[in-house]
Amino acid sequence: MAGYKSTFIVFCFVLIIFSSFKFIAIAQVTWIPFERYSGRFSSSKQNTMEAQLVKTDTLFVEDARLMRIKFSEVNLGMNSYLSIESPNKGYAQKLVSNSIRQWKNYTAVLPDNTLLVKLFVGSGDREVFYKMKELMVVKKVWQPVESVCGQDDRISFNHKAVGRIVFDYLSPPCTAWILPDGRLATAGHCIEDILNAQQPVVVEFNVPLSDTNGNMQPANPVDQYVINESLTTTQDYQNQGVGNDWGIFTVFPNSNTGLMPKKAQNEYFHIKREKNLSQLRIIGYGEDLEIGNKTKNHTQQQALGSSFSSSNDAILLYDVDTENGNSGSPVIDAKSGFVVGVHNEGGCLGGGKNKGTSFFQSSFWNSIGIVSVEVEQLLSDQQSRVGQIGHWNGSFFADSSFHHVFNFKIGSQQVLRADTNVYFDEKYHDWNGEPDVRNPHQFSITGDFPSRLVSQFWPTKFGIEIKNSFISLGNLDLGDDVVYFSDPWLRDSIDVAHGNFPINRGRYAKMKLRPSPFRPDLATSYNGDVYQGVFLDQNETFDPNLPIYSVRAQADTSFTFHGQSIPFHFVGWEGDNVQFQYPNQTETAVVFKQDGAEARALYK
Repeated sequence: MAGYKSTFIVFCFVLIIFSSFKFIAIAQVTWIPFERYSGRFSSSKQNTMEAQLVKTDTLFVEDARLMRIKFSEVNLGMNSYLSIESPNKGYAQKLVSNSIRQWKNYTAVLPDNTLLVKLFVGSGDREVFYKMKELMVVKKVWQPVESVCGQDDRISFNHKAVGRIVFDYLSPPCTAWILPDGRLATAGHCIEDILNAQQPVVVEFNVPLSDTNGNMQPANPVDQYVINESLTTTQDYQNQGVGNDWGIFTVFPNSNTGLMPKKAQNEYFHIKREKNLSQLRIIGYGEDLEIGNKTKNHTQQQALGSSFSSSNDAILLYDVDTENGNSGSPVIDAKSGFVVGVHNEGGCLGGGKNKGTSFFQSSFWNSIGIVSVEVEQLLSDQQSRVGQIGHWNGSFFADSSFHHVFNFKIGSQQVLRADTNVYFDEKYHDWNGEPDVRNPHQFSITGDFPSRLVSQFWPTKFGIEIKNSFISLGNLDLGDDVVYFSDPWLRDSIDVAHGNFPINRGRYAKMKLRPSPFRPDLATSYNGDVYQGVFLDQNETFDPNLPIYSVRAQADTSFTFHGQSIPFHFVGWEGDNVQFQYPNQTETAVVFKQDGAEARALYK
């Protein structure tokens, strides 16, 4: 099937608008009636599924810098497609039946004065055609300035998770950023602008520099995504002013690659609620019409500044530089790199502060429904990280490094496993100081769940000894006597719900019968139980709500000595470098004070 070409040279008038803003804004754009019909093409079933080029239209506007086509009707069947190409830039957008509907019969905006419209007809498709209706031609655009706090400290940046929301390349854009689950966040007033737009609104990543006059240039079509307005409801945004100006939205897959932004960019932001903020970063697409360097205008830039306290936790105040186009930008805690809210509006020009909505706005936080949790595994110096952290994925524990950020759904149950090995004579002790020291450990994820979890290791000692002492025998070791010991960290049970992984019992530890003298050292196995040492000064106040070691002696018993069974009576507990809660009772909690400590059950 031979394709054919046609060329149209378009003549258009220029619309010039003068603005009353502080800075003059000049826009040159027009929509030109441009009715062109491709004709109808059909293809019989073929051995190859590769679509065949049947028609090429060339559109040329001499002084255009941006162009976009609107179709009145399109039928692309099951296997046919359109390729809209800008030959001078090398960009191309592929549109199939589904994606042309998502784009509302528009093409992407392409940076060229020439467009090639190519129609490819696929095997078995009938009556394939298109009808062009209008052609958008953009000449030039300058925008008014918003606010900078003193000297402009913004620098060019390239964070792959921050995109530009483009309405028509004439109006100021907004900024959006990728959430952990792949949705995007921005300001609520930007969402209302999206819903009120007549054309499809796109989010674009990997944005190029503007031209030397500061005119925005479109990203490559492989980096443009149409916003899915049908999934944006009043549950997904609020536009009630600073402190309640937020929005969450989704996009359609890219029409060329089929990918969503999180997959294509391979990047996203972690989020948290945080009041104790010092330095903040903001990344976005604000205006920048610096004389001699207008190519940065509405391209991605980053600025750093200070956070200021607010009487309303839902409002963020800061002197980070922003401009028109920064609305929706992520407000980032410079220390952790976590996002803490979205930028709403400027205020520095009036002597105030720039402002945003924080995640303490409950409707915003609940709509996101995700908690980012930074998990670390630390030695007692609170600096050294060791081992691995396991996360139960429903089938097995997937191991991560000793420092990892997880994104948990609010309302979910999550199970984490600390490393069970000994590192530098230290072993697992607790999660965030919780009294429940069982490992693996189950966490209930709530909206106020902490943004940081630490699997804490503490020094463990291997020289502790527990034994019986027979006063009348001069403390002679009988060889067949026993003691009992309870260790909250002994992994002597099985977690059936999570892969039959060994688990310790915490405060519910069992008394275990052990030969006297007994040493819970690093590696000795007692019928499969390995203690890996004990902690010193564990629960010195004998708090019943905290884990603690316990010992138990037999009350009245008899032991064989020189072939004779001799009765013995328990007197009490004594020892060296140990502290007993109830030294006169057969069973008592015990605190070991020093390596080499010895606990003795006295008999006479």
